[in-house]
Amino acid sequence: MSGGHFDYANDFASAEIFGDDCCANYGMGDKNYLKSVKKAIAKNPLDNETLSELAFDVFCLLHSYDWYICGDTGIEDYDTDVRFFKEKWLKYAADVAPVRWIPVTERLPEARDFYLATTGNAVYYCDYLAGANQWWAIVDCVDDELLTENVTHWMPLPEPPKGETE
Repeated sequence: MSGGHFDYANDFASAEIFGDDCCANYGMGDKNYLKSVKKAIAKNPLDNETLSELAFDVFCLLHSYDWYICGDTGIEDYDTDVRFFKEKWLKYAADVAPVRWIPVTERLPEARDFYLATTGNAVYYCDYLAGANQWWAIVDCVDDELLTENVTHWMPLPEPPKGETE
């Protein structure tokens, strides 16, 4: 039996969104997949190329699971597709994860380190002493001062730009 665990709903949905000529299949990363994913991106049914590609890849992963669970392919094929998907999309998510202001009511930093902190009136570059729950604003290269106003939000420092440094 060729697939069918999901009563082919995943294949019908994929065809409805991407068209019959853009077949979601197992074997993510192989030559046929690369051709199909290029078509999916070009069709761009979600008006966002990255989201269209992600949706197509989810359909491919569902198809891979469908064929594995029905016995048409082995666990090795499905595991290979899962690894491919995770390497592609979880790495992407980590690379584009936004740095956001974290309310101190939600949580505090777990370790002493440098952070951006705000009292609502100003933003400070701070050395946070976790054990003492103290925010020390870095004033210049030799001085710091204890913030006496209550810090309301903080965030980790962003990563420096990648690429050339000149």
